[in-house]
Amino acid sequence: MNKQTKILLIIFLIIIILLFLTRHNENLNEKDDGEKCKEPSDCKSGKCKEDGTCGYVGNDMKCANDSECTSRLCNTVTNKCIDVLEDKEKCTRDSECNSGMCLTTVVPNICHKKLQPDEECIRDAECENKSCINKKCQNKIVDKSVQDCIADIQCQSGICNQVTKKCGLNDVDNECNRHKECTTGYCKTKKCTTKPSN
Repeated sequence: MNKQTKILLIIFLIIIILLFLTRHNENLNEKDDGEKCKEPSDCKSGKCKEDGTCGYVGNDMKCANDSECTSRLCNTVTNKCIDVLEDKEKCTRDSECNSGMCLTTVVPNICHKKLQPDEECIRDAECENKSCINKKCQNKIVDKSVQDCIADIQCQSGICNQVTKKCGLNDVDNECNRHKECTTGYCKTKKCTTKPSN
């Protein structure tokens, strides 16, 4: 190794060490929750509150989005951090509720357990069976039953044949609209067929 190569190698090592020390010092300057800050980058949490201290915002304090709150829930109506809500408490969205559902069929919206079959609903997510048809929660339809379906979500198998309006997979030569409606996984010209060999 010649003298010029050694000098370049030493310069390179010095640059690497300086970069490491600079980054290490930046991390040392980051403040813990509760310490004074001017901007989010001053804080280890990346959060600088309106009162000029590092950390997440507590309940009943002003927030703009979920990520600012200790609870990770910012009420979009009041713009205040909230705890997870229990049944019958006012809500604006599903994630605010312990039950996972903010019932929108009542005014005001309230947290509520999932709805049972025949209860009034607006959307699939409100129903225990995740099936809201004609504004009523539905039981899942057993495959190959005589009951008609209109959507995959109504069926226990998750498949509603769009031609026959029956739940479940169809065998070869039965009618289909989609590949997933056939036991073979292949639908051609509205009939379940075997997959062609390539």
